[in-house]
Amino acid sequence: MLQDFYRRALGVTRSTDTICRWGGEEFLILLPDTPTAGARDLAERLHQAVVTAPFRVGSGKVLHVTVTIGVAAVRAGEDLLDAVHRADAALYQGKQQGRNQVVLSQAPTGQDALPERARSPAMRQD
Repeated sequence: MLQDFYRRALGVTRSTDTICRWGGEEFLILLPDTPTAGARDLAERLHQAVVTAPFRVGSGKVLHVTVTIGVAAVRAGEDLLDAVHRADAALYQGKQQGRNQVVLSQAPTGQDALPERARSPAMRQD
């Protein structure tokens, strides 16, 4: 099932994006030079790729899967790990709100975003 998810993620990402397994059933997708709106759009496409077509496992068993995705952009004064933590918080917020959705991280109060060309959104999914 994880391999099928990975193939679906490959289908919506660019060659410059990086998809990594991050824990048991979580993935991290790095989207260099992508504004937050572009990361949100990609997350929505990935969400649709997962929920609209069932997964086949084992001897042909069909599973209908949901996915919750947290999205965050690197902000001025942050490093990548800060954005990953905020994406993780957005992921758990989505789980608490009923799962199967895309949730954007809120920027820390009073912090400006980096110029769009310097942003590298991090996306977490479960």
